[in-house]
Amino acid sequence: SLELDAPASVQALRSALVARHAALSPLLPRLRFAVNQRMATDQTPLEN
Repeated sequence: SLELDAPASVQALRSALVARHAALSPLLPRLRFAVNQRMATDQTPLEN
């Protein structure tokens, strides 16, 4: 699991993933994220 500082967003999650797993960096432009079963933008907030 990852812990992000509040307020967290999808962009913060992307950054944390690359910091932990640098090999993901080239894949990020192709990845989409969903929050509560809805497609999210980088500005979408993440909540507990």
